[in-house]
Amino acid sequence: MGLFGFGSVQKLHLEWEILTEESSIEELIKLSFDIPVLLFKHSTRCSVSFMALENFEKDWSLGVD
Repeated sequence: MGLFGFGSVQKLHLEWEILTEESSIEELIKLSFDIPVLLFKHSTRCSVSFMALENFEKDWSLGVD
């Protein structure tokens, strides 16, 4: 359901890509000039990072009329 009950909200599936090489980050920076890119630094040992990731994924949606 969208804002004030009109329309609907479609949840998007987020596919996270784990970066292991510095060159991957450099490639994403170049790519970001053409399309939006989101980099999220996540720590599996940090509860704040865990909650931020969980909330981000829960709230990430696309309003569809």
